[in-house]
Amino acid sequence: MKRTLVQVVVEGETERDFVKRILAPHFYPKGLVFQFNLLHGVNRWGWDRVRNEIAGCIYDAPESYCTTMIDLYGLPENTPGKNQCYDRNPILWAENIEKAISQSLFKSNQRLQNFITNDRFIPYLQVHEFEALLFSEPETIAAVVDTKDCAEELKAIRNQYKTPEYINNNPASAPSRRLKKIYGSSYQKPLFGVMIAQDIGLDKIRKQCRHFNSWLSLLENIAQQTQVAN
Repeated sequence: MKRTLVQVVVEGETERDFVKRILAPHFYPKGLVFQFNLLHGVNRWGWDRVRNEIAGCIYDAPESYCTTMIDLYGLPENTPGKNQCYDRNPILWAENIEKAISQSLFKSNQRLQNFITNDRFIPYLQVHEFEALLFSEPETIAAVVDTKDCAEELKAIRNQYKTPEYINNNPASAPSRRLKKIYGSSYQKPLFGVMIAQDIGLDKIRKQCRHFNSWLSLLENIAQQTQVAN
């Protein structure tokens, strides 16, 4: 089977490990392999630098595909569309920003324009951040962090929202801030984040998180199309 390269611009090490340890085994049998570009967070970056990182991936491998896994929470204020197309529905808000990001890259130069015209760029913003995925099954968070007595508190948070992706975009109540408030230093994102996601399982996360599922479905379509073409 011929493999198709997908370059992934990721928010940080946890997102990289999530793609490497959970998504890669899912997609490898389908013909996709991933290569990573690590941002180490974007909240202290301006959009120009994030754009340049994405563009650099495209320049390096113009025959590949390129996608992102960047948190909506903490996105640079000058990110295209962030402040112009806010919607109370966070999934629609993320989708509008993703479209604006593609349009911004498209206008940069002919090389990027060709890449995007050929549907090789798949922007994805995690709504609102990686920890939202973990709220797909609060009991598993409690079990992995080994403080099962917090399970009811975690479930109460989850039950306030339509989906885990709706847990809000606020410095005091974003998903990671809620875990920090409950667990303090006991929750170590690099240690527990991917472990919790593995225990929950990709299928359960996809059922709970519509925007995340749509992203994976797009990648699965690419895998199917490239295998047919080959």
